[in-house]
Amino acid sequence: MALAQYFGDDVTATSTRLYDYIDPDALDSLFAETNRGARRPTGTVEFEIDDAVVTIRSDRIDVCPTK
Repeated sequence: MALAQYFGDDVTATSTRLYDYIDPDALDSLFAETNRGARRPTGTVEFEIDDAVVTIRSDRIDVCPTK
C-alpha cells in the first residue's frame, strides 16, 4: 500500500508491488521472533525503487523521494 500511495496508484489496481523488488518471506524473517520466542533487536531495511527510497521497520514502511 505504501508504494501505491507514493506513486499515486489505486491500491487495488496498482502494478507496483513490494514483492516485485524484495522477497517478502525473507523480509518477514528479519523481523520475526527468534526460535525461542524472543523479539529481535529493532532495525531497518532500506532500498531504492525508481525515484523512491523505501525504509522498512518492524512496525511500518516509509516511502520518500530519493535525494
